[in-house]
Amino acid sequence: MNPSRPTTPRRPDEAPQPLPRGATSAAAERTQSLTDSPLELSPTECEQRRHPRYLLTVPVILIPVLADGGPDTDHVVEGLSVDLSAGGMGLETKQFLPGTKTVVVGVETHDGDMSYCSARVRHAAPTAIGYRVGIQFYGPDHELLRPERLTPSLCPKSLTFAANLSDDALSRWGLLGVVRPVVVDWVQLCFQCQALLTFRKGCPHCGSARIASQRLIHHFACAHIGFAPDFEVDGALRCPKCRTKNLVIGTDFEFLDGPFRCLDCQWGGTELESIAQCLKCRVRFPAHRAMEKEIVGYHVRRLDPMAFLPAS
Repeated sequence: MNPSRPTTPRRPDEAPQPLPRGATSAAAERTQSLTDSPLELSPTECEQRRHPRYLLTVPVILIPVLADGGPDTDHVVEGLSVDLSAGGMGLETKQFLPGTKTVVVGVETHDGDMSYCSARVRHAAPTAIGYRVGIQFYGPDHELLRPERLTPSLCPKSLTFAANLSDDALSRWGLLGVVRPVVVDWVQLCFQCQALLTFRKGCPHCGSARIASQRLIHHFACAHIGFAPDFEVDGALRCPKCRTKNLVIGTDFEFLDGPFRCLDCQWGGTELESIAQCLKCRVRFPAHRAMEKEIVGYHVRRLDPMAFLPAS
């Protein structure tokens, strides 16, 4: 991006200077013309215009935002900043789409990279060489590209993961280089509807969690292993193999987990399987059939307007 610069640009090492009061330069006259706009300002917006302004000339781009939150790639314009305050910025561009309400502003930083933030278009007045545009920065709660809008999260209603902006809108911001994709997590989802799953141990045949098992006894002396009820004789424990009586747990024997039996399909075996159940469509299936999905969020290098202002 090589927008034309004023004939007397500010030196890179020169700090931005406040606009002098009562200035009569062309830039000051254009600034004054903006305050004469018939557009009414709320008390909060009027207060924001009282922030000190500083002369600043840096390359900028303005990207209009469409109704779906995506960029209007057909009307991206380049320009130069004229002045800056903590609440907004004045710019000069050669073109501008009338009626634009919200834009994403990209400013070239000292390292040659671009930083971005969203802003409201307050004024757009034609000049002899193009347009003078005044923008007001959105606060953190209304920032279009804030992290929670760019990172997928679980939607309680659909039980699926999605970002606040649509995939299509985020993809278009990515093509412009405003955001870049980053992997934030891996999840296992339903292979049918891609909703969230729960997991439990269950029957490998039918998936039921209604499982019963009988406890076994291992008699140390004769190495016999049998079902616990087979050892119970007259209120005491006696080995059915060697007939030893009054067995003492820990000294003569130990309990073991016996084979499992499914109370629904009557399957029997010694190994259960991890079973998944979809919280949305309720289908049950072996966990190894779950769909693994990469959760991709987006990162944007955020513009901090205060970084361009002189230290107090």
